[in-house]
Amino acid sequence: MAVVAALLLLLGVCMVLVTGIFALISIGDLRMSRLLRRTVPAPLGSWPARGRVSAEAVTEYGPAGPQIGPLSGEDCTWYEMTIVRDDGENRSDVYLDGGKAPAWPALADATGRVTLDPRLLVDGRGQALTYHASTVTESSTESWRKKRGETPPAWATPKIARSTSNGDVLQLQEVRLPRGREVFVMGRAANGSVRPMRRAFVTPERWADMIAAKESDQRLMTVTMPIFIVVGVLVAAAGFGLLLLVTR
Repeated sequence: MAVVAALLLLLGVCMVLVTGIFALISIGDLRMSRLLRRTVPAPLGSWPARGRVSAEAVTEYGPAGPQIGPLSGEDCTWYEMTIVRDDGENRSDVYLDGGKAPAWPALADATGRVTLDPRLLVDGRGQALTYHASTVTESSTESWRKKRGETPPAWATPKIARSTSNGDVLQLQEVRLPRGREVFVMGRAANGSVRPMRRAFVTPERWADMIAAKESDQRLMTVTMPIFIVVGVLVAAAGFGLLLLVTR
């Protein structure tokens, strides 16, 4: 019985404490919804030379024109290749010399176009960035396990092949941005391009839908948090009272 009482007390305390996590999530949603409302999408042609901006636009070819993903063979506006070596012991080395498009991709609408900094698409390890589990890019991979006497694939440079031990796995990862994809972008305008800044991203979600989702989450949290607090306090009180009874 003492164990049951202790578990009830612990459960009640945890329910109260978890509302702190809910509160942080709610605060984050509130800040983002306010930021989205302040940063109304504007036509690309009306963007200022510098400052925070947002737009609903379409992905287009950049200054280098149409690109072809070396691994997928797909038409795209931009690509980046990353080679990862995995030694099977939870350690990996990332090589960023797999190749990339010669120029940034672009965003376009009826009023103009801007170039898009790829740092809004991939992180420093060449992995596709996501926003709300959504990504505007596409990916392809190809793997090769090194065996003695086996010729490495063409994409594994001699330097990388020499540094790879037998049994290690090399994986070629291609991240590419298709043409004609409708996106919402928020970032920093800088001389005809959009670059990263705090709370900058590219997503296939629509501006209005994002605000509606954030505000819906806030309403849910407003209802959920009081319930968790009240139920948590009641459960903890019951557990504490029961613990007092069984320990007398």
